[in-house]
Amino acid sequence: MSSSHSPRTTGGFCPDCGTRLEIRGASPPRCASCGFRRFRNPTTGVAVVVRDLAGAVLLGRRATGHYKGLWCIPCGYVEYDEEVRDAAAREMREETGLEIQVGDVLAVHSNFHRSEAQTVGIWFEGSITGGAREPVDGELSELKFWPPGEPPELAFPTDSLVLQQLQGAPPQMAGIDPLLDLALLTAREAGRLIRGRISENGLAVNTKSSPVDAVTEVDHASEALIVQRLEDARPSDGLMAGEGSQRTGTTGVEWVVDPLDGTTNFLYGRPAFAVSIAVEVDGRRHVGVVHDVSAGSTYWALRGKGAFRDGEPLRVSGKQDRSTALIATGFSSYSKDLRRSQAEQLVELLPAVRDLRRSGSAALDLCDVASGRADGYFERGLGSWDYAAGALLVLEAGGRFEENPNGVLAANALLFDALKEVARF
Repeated sequence: MSSSHSPRTTGGFCPDCGTRLEIRGASPPRCASCGFRRFRNPTTGVAVVVRDLAGAVLLGRRATGHYKGLWCIPCGYVEYDEEVRDAAAREMREETGLEIQVGDVLAVHSNFHRSEAQTVGIWFEGSITGGAREPVDGELSELKFWPPGEPPELAFPTDSLVLQQLQGAPPQMAGIDPLLDLALLTAREAGRLIRGRISENGLAVNTKSSPVDAVTEVDHASEALIVQRLEDARPSDGLMAGEGSQRTGTTGVEWVVDPLDGTTNFLYGRPAFAVSIAVEVDGRRHVGVVHDVSAGSTYWALRGKGAFRDGEPLRVSGKQDRSTALIATGFSSYSKDLRRSQAEQLVELLPAVRDLRRSGSAALDLCDVASGRADGYFERGLGSWDYAAGALLVLEAGGRFEENPNGVLAANALLFDALKEVARF
C-alpha cells in the first residue's frame, strides 16, 4: 500500500468503543476496532449573481486569506437553521452592502472552494433593491461588474463554470428597477405553475361572463400565487387582477394582473397563453411583463428604457402600406351581439389589409406588434388586465397605442392612423 493511503488519525474517537478514528484515502473516518464510520454532511454555501442590463456580473475582490487579491461571485455559508435564500440575502448584505431580492437557482456545484472542503454551493439569480454598493465586513476590498466572458483572475473554479454558463444568456432579471424585477420573478414563477399543469386531466372549468368565457382552477391558482408574492413583497400597493382579486393601495403603485391570458388555448393545448403583469405608478404605465408560458420567452418593458424579449431589444415594424399589413385581432367572449358586430367589422377590414391573425391572447398579440411580427392590432371588449403590460411594450418599442370605449388599437406610428380609419376605431 502506498504511503498516500496509509491510515492517519483524525483526533476523533469512536462513540461506540472509544478507539481513535482513522482515515484511509478519501473514505470517511472509521474505527479499526469495531468498523464504525463517521459521515458528515457537506457545508452549504450560497452565492448571488447580480447582473446589469448589459449582462455583466457583479464580482468582489477578496481582501484576506488564501484567496486575497482574487475575485469571486459574492458568497458565504448557510448558518444553522437558516433558509438558503435568507442566507444568500444576508451574505450579500454583509459583504456588499446591497439589499438583494433573491430569485431562481442558476447552478449547483460541489466543493466550490476546494475539493477537501466538502461543500455544496448554490448560485442564485439576484436583483438589487436597495443599499449602497461598497464592501462592508472586510471580506472584500472592491466590487465591480465584469462581462462573464472576460472575468479577472477568479478565486474559485466553480465561479468559472457559472460565468461560462452565463455567457450569451440574457439576465433573468433586469437589475435596473425593483418593480420590474419583482414582476419578472413573479410572472416566471406563475408560468412554472401553469406549465406544470398543462398535461393534467380533469381540470375544473367554470365560466365567467358567458358560456364561452372559460376560467379554470389553473387561472385561480396562478392568480393566488401572484397575489401572494406581490402582497409579501409590497403589501401597501394596489392590485387588480383578471379573476377578481382587488386591493386598494396607499403607495401610488398599482399592479394589473392577468394570471392566464389565453385560457381557451391552454384548455385545448394550443401554444399561445401567457402571464401578464403590469405596474402603474401614479396612474402612469411604468412596467410591463408578459411571460409566454407556452414558448418559455419573457417580454418586458420599463418606461423610458425600451422593450425587450429575453434581453434582446424590440422594435415595431416599419410597415406603412395598409394593404400589405398583417393585423392581429380577437373576438369578445362576453357578448354575442359584440361578437356579431366584430364579424361585421371584419367584412370591411379584411379586403383592406394583407391578412388577419387571431392568437387568442391579447397580451401576446401586443407582443407581436412590439416585435414586428404583426404590423397592427385591434380588439373590443377587453379588460385592462388583458392589455396593460402589452400596451407599454408597444409604446417602448416605438409604436402607438390607444384605448377608448370602442376597444384598443396598436400599430407602428406610420400605419396607426390608416388602421384606425378602416377599423372604425
